[in-house]
Amino acid sequence: MSNNIEMKLTNLDEIDVMDLENTIREEGIDDPALITVENDKVPVGSHGDPGLIAALIPVIPQLISVLAGAVAVWVAKGRKNKKVKGRKLILSKNGISYAQFSLSDFEENSSTDAIKKVLQDALESKEDHSGTPAQ
Repeated sequence: MSNNIEMKLTNLDEIDVMDLENTIREEGIDDPALITVENDKVPVGSHGDPGLIAALIPVIPQLISVLAGAVAVWVAKGRKNKKVKGRKLILSKNGISYAQFSLSDFEENSSTDAIKKVLQDALESKEDHSGTPAQ
């Protein structure tokens, strides 16, 4: 298990992942090191699309603000295109989830700056002032 913070976005299709990666690059992170994995298993009796995937993005402490801004821009685009329903953003450290957001919870009137602040605050809550993950 690594001592890193990771952002996971669930219930995406391949086009969503490409758009997310492009948005992160446009916001200034040349290599977002984004990888895709299968979504978590759909519980018995629940509905879900087995073709959807999750995107994992390792969080580099020095780039928290840029990453939060890029993801906020991507969420705002998805909200505008009505593509946020059923999607979640999960933050974890050492493989343990410590924050989870449903993208549809970001109200229509939430600005990109407001979304960025929520994400940045959540990411920085697990960092100490030296830029290394807090224990």
